[in-house]
Amino acid sequence: MQESTAPAPDIDQKATSVAASKLTQGYVPWIILAVVCFGAYCNSLGSWSFIDPGETYYTEAAREMIESGEYIVPHLNYQTYYSKPILTFWLTAGSYKLFGVNEFAARLPFGLLASLLVFASYYVTSVFATKRAALLAGLLVASAPLLVAYSKLSCIDVAFTTFVNLSAYAFILCVFAGKRLWWVVLWLSLALAMLTKGPAGLLLFAIGTGLYLLLSKPGWKRLAFWFASTKPILGIPLFFAAVLPWYYLVWKATKGLFLQVFFIYENLARFQGKTNLHKSNFLYYFPVLAYGLAPWFLLLPQTFKLTFFQPLAKVWFGGTRLSFKSSYRPYAQDMKPRDPAQDDKDALRAEYLDFDLLQNRAVFYLGSWATAVLLFFSLSKTQLDTYAMPLVAPLTVLIAVAMTRLADTSVAGRAGDKTAPEAASLPPLKGAALSADTKEVAKKLTKKRAKELAKAAAEAELTSAASDKFAFDDQAKWDRLWLIIVSWLVCFLTLGAALGLPLLAFLMTGSSAQKLSLALGGAVTLLGAAAQIRELLARRYSANLLVAALTICVLTSYVTPVAFQYFAAQKQDNMKAVASCIPDCREEIALYGAFKPSLMHYLKRPVDTMSHIDQFILATEPLPDDGLSYGPTKSGRKQLIIGDDKHMKDFAARPELKLSEMFRQGDWAIYELTNGYAARPKSLEESFKWMLYAGQSFTSSNNFGPLTVPLGGGDPNWYRRQKAK
Repeated sequence: MQESTAPAPDIDQKATSVAASKLTQGYVPWIILAVVCFGAYCNSLGSWSFIDPGETYYTEAAREMIESGEYIVPHLNYQTYYSKPILTFWLTAGSYKLFGVNEFAARLPFGLLASLLVFASYYVTSVFATKRAALLAGLLVASAPLLVAYSKLSCIDVAFTTFVNLSAYAFILCVFAGKRLWWVVLWLSLALAMLTKGPAGLLLFAIGTGLYLLLSKPGWKRLAFWFASTKPILGIPLFFAAVLPWYYLVWKATKGLFLQVFFIYENLARFQGKTNLHKSNFLYYFPVLAYGLAPWFLLLPQTFKLTFFQPLAKVWFGGTRLSFKSSYRPYAQDMKPRDPAQDDKDALRAEYLDFDLLQNRAVFYLGSWATAVLLFFSLSKTQLDTYAMPLVAPLTVLIAVAMTRLADTSVAGRAGDKTAPEAASLPPLKGAALSADTKEVAKKLTKKRAKELAKAAAEAELTSAASDKFAFDDQAKWDRLWLIIVSWLVCFLTLGAALGLPLLAFLMTGSSAQKLSLALGGAVTLLGAAAQIRELLARRYSANLLVAALTICVLTSYVTPVAFQYFAAQKQDNMKAVASCIPDCREEIALYGAFKPSLMHYLKRPVDTMSHIDQFILATEPLPDDGLSYGPTKSGRKQLIIGDDKHMKDFAARPELKLSEMFRQGDWAIYELTNGYAARPKSLEESFKWMLYAGQSFTSSNNFGPLTVPLGGGDPNWYRRQKAK
C-alpha cells in the first residue's frame, strides 16, 4: 500500500480561515507586500543621521563622486578607494542626483532593492508552491531583522544579496520550471553582483548550484539539458557586455592597480583573514542567523530536515540510511524523472509539467544552495554579520514552504489556490511549444498524478477516521507539535511586545513622534496578537502563520525607525552638531578615535583619522616668516582636532601638547592643537605601491594592519588639478 502523505489528525481539517484565504487571491498578495515593504524598508529613511562606519563608506564616496565628476574610479576621503566595484556608488550617486545629497536619498536605493528581493521571493515561491506559502515567504523575508536593519543603512550587502538571490531564483525558473526568458535575469543578476562585490557573486552561485548538482545526481543528459536551458551562448556574452566596460575603464584609469588590489587583496586576502583583525569561528553564523531570522529560526531544524536531509537520504540511500520513521515525506521523493528516457528531450521538457517534481527540485536546490553558502562563509577567515545576508531569503522561503505544508491538510498541497489539484501538473511555462510526443507524455503524467491524488486522498480519509491517537513513532507529528509550540511562542512574543511598547514609550526620553510611533505600534501589534490567539485556538495553524508574519512586519515597521533614531541620537548627532560648527576654512582637521566617514560627509573635506596619541607631533620649530603660515602644521595652517571625551582623555598622557577647546556638544568637542600637528597616515595608493615596490605580496602578513579604509585625508583639489591638465 502506498504511504499516506496526509497530515496528522491533530491539525484541523479547515486549516485556513476565509479571511486568510482571501489574502492569496488575485493582486492582494502584491498589494500586501508593497505596503509591508514601504513600512519596513522605506519608512522614515531620512529621520536619523548617517551611522558609522558601515553605510558611510558608500554614501560619502558617492558624494565625492558627484563633487568631482569622476564616475569610474571610486574615491573616499579624497583618495582612491579600492575596496569595492562601482555599482553601489552609482546607485547612491544617482539617488543623490534625483533627491539631493541627504540621508533619505542615500538609503532609498537599498530599500527598493530589498523590496525587489521580497517580490522575487514571493513570485518564485508561487511557481513551485501554494500561493499561501508564497505570501508567507514574502512576509518572512520582509520582516527578517538582518535584512531590515541593514537595508536602512545603505549597506552594500543588501544590493549584493538581491542580485545573488535573483540569480538562484532565475536558475529555478528557467531550468526547473521552463520559463525561458528568465535566463536573461540569471546572467544579468550575476553581472550586477560582479559589479557590486566582484567575483564573490559568481562564487556563491557556483558553489550553491554545484552542491545541488552533486547531490541530486541528475545524469549527464539531463545536466546538458539544464545547462542549455540557461542559454549560455547568449548569456555569457550578455554577462561580459555588462561587466567588462567598467573593469576595463578602471584598469586603464589606475594603470591596473585598482584591479590588482581588488582581486588579490580585497578578495583572496580577505578570505584568508588578512584584511581584518577579527578572529574567525566556524560557528560564527549560527547566532547571526538566530537573530537575523528571529523568531522563525526556531523552525530551521525541521525545515532543513524536510527540505534537505530527507531528500538527500532518498536520492543517495533510498531513504534507508537515515532513521526517519515518519510516513510524512513531502520532499523526500526521487529527484530523477518518472520517465526513464533521459535522452529524449520531449520527455525532459515534459518534466516541466510535473508540479511535484518542480517543487522537490526547487526546495532541494535552495536547501543545497543555503548549505553550501553557509559552509563557505563559516570556513572564511573574515567573518561579518552582513555576509550571512544571502542566506536570509532562501532560508525563509524554505521555512514558509515546509511549515505551510506541515500545517496544511490538503493532500494535493494546493489548497487555498484557484488551481484545482488536477491542474497542479499544468505547465508553468507560458508560450512554450511542445511537440506531440511531449504532449502525450504530459497526458500520461497528468492521469498518473490524478490517480495518485485520488488514492492518497482516500487513504488520508481512512487514516484520519481510524485514529486520533498521537503516534510516537511518527516524526511528522512531532514536527507539527513543534510547529504548534513555536506558533504559541511567537504569539506570546508579539503579545509581550504589544504590552511593552507603550510602557517603553512612556519611559523613554525621546521625541513625541517617537513615543506616538511606539504606542501605535503596540496597539496594532496587540490586534495581531489577538488574531493569532483566535487562529491558534481554532487550530487553523496555516492561517496563523500568515497572521503572525503580518504582525511581525507591522511591529518591525513601527519599531525600527525609532530604534535607529535613538541610536543615532546617542552615537552620531553630537558629532554631526560639532561638524556643523566648523566654518568653511582651510585648516587641517584630524579625528581622534574610530574611523568615521560621516564626518567627511558633513564637513565636505578630507579628515585625518588618528587612533593613537603618539601620532601627534610636537612642533619645535618657529613659524616660518613667509607671510602665509599661521599654524604649526607642515602646511602652515592650524591643526583642529575633533573627538569625544572617551578618546580625548588620552591626551593626559601627553601634557606637552596644548589643546584649546573651541566648541562642545554633549561628549563631542572641537579642539585646536596650538603647538603640534597630526602626522598624516599614508594614502592607500602610497601603501599599495610601496608593497609592490618592496616585492611584498598582497596576501602576505604585514606589520601595519589592514589596508581597507583611507585613514589619511587626500588632496581635496585632486580633480581640479586633473581637469587643469
